[in-house]
Amino acid sequence: MLSADDVKALDSTAELPAERLAFALDSARNNTSLVLVFRFKGKSMLFPGDAQWGNWQSWIGTDAARQLLSELDFFKVAHHGSENATPKSVVGQLREKGLAAMCATQDEPFPPSPACRSWRR
Repeated sequence: MLSADDVKALDSTAELPAERLAFALDSARNNTSLVLVFRFKGKSMLFPGDAQWGNWQSWIGTDAARQLLSELDFFKVAHHGSENATPKSVVGQLREKGLAAMCATQDEPFPPSPACRSWRR
């Protein structure tokens, strides 16, 4: 249950312009991204949003996750490709051929994820 102070803070935050509201919410609750899988005509695409280690940890050890990761056709590396984004164990479960992956090419402000480093030439 929210305290009176929490309700007051939420009310004042809700009155902020949309961009400030989004920033305030992100600052208060990070790593709550939805992880989305799209399937179309036998193809699967995984979009993990800003998932970081805790988010991945909640599901990557399941049989369903192993099956999904091994069948992906497209993978968007999580959290802008930062180092805490996509665990090495996820990369190891992706198929070696027939997979397209989207990965950040920048090294700043965060080091690239192990996934991005392994796919760079």
